[in-house]
Amino acid sequence: MLLERHFPRSVAFAACRAYDAIGKISNELSPTKTDPAEGILGRLNADLQYAQPAEVEGDRLGPFLQKIQSATLDAAGAVKKSYFLQ
Repeated sequence: MLLERHFPRSVAFAACRAYDAIGKISNELSPTKTDPAEGILGRLNADLQYAQPAEVEGDRLGPFLQKIQSATLDAAGAVKKSYFLQ
């Protein structure tokens, strides 16, 4: 369920939607500039899209989830900096 892109409660689904949303916001406000959060979420989205189930099994699950959590925190900070702390 972690990697299922079509399941609304999965991490992959949420990352895809967040990437799409920040892309729309970025294009609306500044079509020629790439938002830092867009890059972070794009990498996270790609990592989740191409992750293999073996990468999230057993001892690998903890580091995988930490990577997701770190990327999410970085993206939230980038959104805050770009849109709320100007």
